[in-house]
Order: sequence, then structure tokens, then C-alpha cells
Amino acid sequence: MTSANESLWVSPSIGSVFGRILAVLALVMIGGGGVCTAADSDLSTSMSGPPGAGPGETAVITLGYSNAGPDTAGSAYANAYIPSGVPAPIDMLTQAQLDALQSSATADALGNYPLLFIEDFYCEHLLLQVQALGGGPIIGLDSGASGAVTFGLEIPMEPPKIGGVIIDQPPALAGEFKGAVLGEHILNAAGWHRYTRGGDCDDVPDCADLTACFGPRVSLTDPPIEAEFELVDDGTADPTFGCQAPLIGFTPGRIAVVERGGCEFGVKALNAQNAGAQAVFVVNNGLCADFPASDLCAINMGGGVEGYQVTIPVVQVSLADGGPVITELAGGGTVTGRIGAVSDVLTLDGTIFLTDVGDLDPVATNNESTFNLDLSRLVFADGFETGDTSAWSATSP
Repeated sequence: MTSANESLWVSPSIGSVFGRILAVLALVMIGGGGVCTAADSDLSTSMSGPPGAGPGETAVITLGYSNAGPDTAGSAYANAYIPSGVPAPIDMLTQAQLDALQSSATADALGNYPLLFIEDFYCEHLLLQVQALGGGPIIGLDSGASGAVTFGLEIPMEPPKIGGVIIDQPPALAGEFKGAVLGEHILNAAGWHRYTRGGDCDDVPDCADLTACFGPRVSLTDPPIEAEFELVDDGTADPTFGCQAPLIGFTPGRIAVVERGGCEFGVKALNAQNAGAQAVFVVNNGLCADFPASDLCAINMGGGVEGYQVTIPVVQVSLADGGPVITELAGGGTVTGRIGAVSDVLTLDGTIFLTDVGDLDPVATNNESTFNLDLSRLVFADGFETGDTSAWSATSP
């Protein structure tokens, strides 16, 4: 299942990669006549690797998935997201590297096979999507069924820089936000946080021109932007929307904090940029198209009419994560942080989420289960000693 945010790599292949791998099992239940109907299935996914590997070697990764039922998962897709920078930025990968990754992929006993796509909304990931061999959703996921596919990733000589948002001060708000892949996500279902970022790269085939996107890629903003956060004032009844230009009294060089609402994201970002902001930190309002309203979710951000003019990073966090930042700033406090290539920690992450509103639980956190595992410490610090498998497997839920 691809969307307008994904384009199929025309070669039956994909290049070498290692890094933070996001495994996503997306479930959509489609009823007869194209009408969505709720179904009761219980999906899980897992990732594992070899007992020993090191920089410069190829690791065979296994992506597993299963359905505990009681109903059949009639239109499930399993995704493995591979970050830009492994082994090269997504716009610099060669056809040979892409071919090597696709050709390393193997089908499972159920007759499903991972196909390579370029994720061209954010241009920060490659996507291996498990489909039926002839196309379409995973087949054979009846209650109690499971499958597993494999693909080979070349471990880079050094861990790649991963995009992120870090709040350093005050201590009560300090923490790191990890990048979400496509779609809306319950940001702290597993006790850690995610952010979404400006995208809208769909008109750029295969991410060839990243300057045509809505703001630069966060993972390619190196060194990261480090600055004080400042709540915007546009002089209207909803001053923190940032919809009216010029912004009043904004301090150039800071990270602009705006609330979602009132106008397009591109308008907010362009107004902040014209006021001298180095980056934009958007706080969601709790509304999400694919999830019930929740303080824990954030959405993809398109640039709209003005987005093509935005040249500074634009990120968004959930209301639960960003609300305290607004409260701190509105109360006269100081918030400092960083946006960009802030981390070289290689992690293996995974999440399962539902995309059909008819299948969603009113309790938002019941609709996604997430795991995250640090690989850098063993791979790069300890040489990934043979026999140490502790960092090579994770399961969700």
C-alpha cells in the first residue's frame, strides 16, 4: 500500500543501509463495496539481526509480523523505514546501492515480499513494504498466523546523524523528540516522544531537489540550530497562531513557537522566517485526521501555497509535549534547545498503528505500540562482539 507520499523505486532493488530502522505494521480493514468496517485483530511486529556484525559488514535483518486474532487481518502492510544517511543521504544514493538492497530481500512462506519505495514526502527514509508477491496487502494473516521477511543492510563505518529536536532547558521540560515516519502518531505511547516535520516533497521525483520541499530536512541540518525558543505574537485575537505578518517584537535568531490553527503551516513558517526565526516549532491543537482527537498526536505538515518559500526547518509536536513549552514561555520563562542533526545514536525502532478510523479505540494510546532499541553502543563502542544478541531483537507489543 503506497500513498501520495511514497513513490516506488523503479528498479526491483534497494541499496545498503543500517541505522535507526522504523518497523511499522499498518492495518486497514476494508469491507465489501469499499466501505470500511471495524475488525478485531491483534497485530504485532518484530525485528532481529545476526549474532555478530560490525561496521562495513552486511547484517541480515528479519522483519516479522503476526496476528493474534480473533479476526483475519484482511489488508495489513508491514513497513521497514531506513533513514537517509545510511549509507548516504537519500538524494545521493546510487542505483547500484538501491539495487543491492532490493535484491537482498527475501519472501516469506506466506507468499509476501518486501518492495522498495522512496519516501518522498519527507525525503528522509527509504521504505521496504511487505506486500503479497503479486501486489496488494499481506496475504494469509488469519488469526494465529505469522510471517517474516529478510533484507540485508550494510553497517556504516560511523553512525549516521539522525534528525531530532532536543529541549535542553529548563530541566523540567528537557528531553529529545524522535522523528516520526509518514502518518499521524501517538507520540508518547511508549514513554518517549516524536515530532513531525515539514514535507511536501512529492513534486520532486525521488527526492532529487531537497530545496523544493517545505523547509530543509531535519536530518541534514548539520550542525543543528541551537537557540532560545520564543512564543510569537501576530497582534490578533489569536496571537500565537502566527498567521498575520509582520510578527510583533520577535527576536531574530530564535526558534519561533507557534500554535496550529488559523492558517496554513507554510504561512506560519514564512512569517516566522521573515521575522528572523532560525526554525519553527509548531504545537498541535489535538486534532488529527486519522486518529480521534488527542493531546498525544501530531500530523504531517504540508507547506500549502507559501511553503516553497520556506528555507528554515519546521517541526511539530503534540499538544501534550508542546503545551508545557507554551506555558513556560507565556509565564516569562526561558526555553532553549536544538533542532537538526542532533544525534548519532543508532536505534532500532518499531511501531504498530491502525489507519482506519473504524478500527480505532477511543483510548488513543491503545492504537499504537512502539519499541526502540539502541544499537550504537554495541556496534560502534564494543565492536559488536559475536554472540552478544541483546541489541539485535525487539518486539512490539
